[in-house]
Amino acid sequence: MRAMSRALALPAFRPLRRPRMTDAIVSHVKDMIVRGTLGPDAPLPSERDLAELWRVGRPTVREAIQQLETLGFIEARGARRRFVRSLAPDAMQEPLRRVASEETAVVAQVLDVRMALEGWVAAEAATAATSAQIRRIQAIVDHLSAAAARGEPLSSLDADFHRALVEATGNTVMRHLMQTLTSLQLSVRHFKQRVGFRQTRPREFTACHREVARAIAARDPVAAQRAMVAHLTMVKEMLAGRPRARRRPRRAS
Repeated sequence: MRAMSRALALPAFRPLRRPRMTDAIVSHVKDMIVRGTLGPDAPLPSERDLAELWRVGRPTVREAIQQLETLGFIEARGARRRFVRSLAPDAMQEPLRRVASEETAVVAQVLDVRMALEGWVAAEAATAATSAQIRRIQAIVDHLSAAAARGEPLSSLDADFHRALVEATGNTVMRHLMQTLTSLQLSVRHFKQRVGFRQTRPREFTACHREVARAIAARDPVAAQRAMVAHLTMVKEMLAGRPRARRRPRRAS
C-alpha cells in the first residue's frame, strides 16, 4: 500500500525518446550557421543530396528546411534552391537599400561604414588568417592584376577579395554584417551605372588590393588597416568624380 500511495503521488512521467531527426537536422544546420561553417548566401545541397547524406527520408529533410525558413536562417530562391540568409535584420537592410539607390550622400556613407568595418577586418585578418587563407588572398590579387591588364571587369574579383578577408577573421557576426553591406553595394552599382561611373584607374585599384594583401602576409595589422582605408577612400573619390593622386599608405615602423 505504501509503494502504491508513493507511486500515485508522483507526476505522470512519459517514456523518453530519442530526439526526432527533424529537430536534430534543424539544430545541426543552425549550429553550422552560427559557427560560420555556412556563411551568408551559402547554398544548401538539394533535398535529395541531404536525404542521402543524413540517411533519412526526403519528407524529413523538407520539414527541417521549412522550420529553418520559418526561423529565418535560410531562404528560398527559385523553385528549389535554398540559401543561408544574412542574420542582419531585414528591417535594417531594406530601407537602407532603397535610400542608397537614390541618394548620393548615403552612397558615400556606405563607404564610410565600410572603411570603419573593413579597416578592422584587414587588421584582424593580419593576425588571424591561416597560411592557406593568406595564399587565397594573394591568388585573388594576382587574378585581379591579370584581369586589369586585360581590361576586364573587376567587380566580381573585388567582391571575392573582400569576402576572403572577412572569412579570414573567423568572425561570424562580421561575415553577416558585411553581407548586408554587400547587398547595399548592389544599390550602389545601380547608382554608378546611372551617373556613368567607370573603373578608370584599374592598375591603381589593383595596387591597393596588393598592399592590403602584402600587409596581411607580413602579419602587420596597422599597415593592413591603413591600406584598406586608403583603398576605400580612393573608391569613394572615384564615385564622387573627384579623382586625385593617391598617397601610398604609410607603413608601420
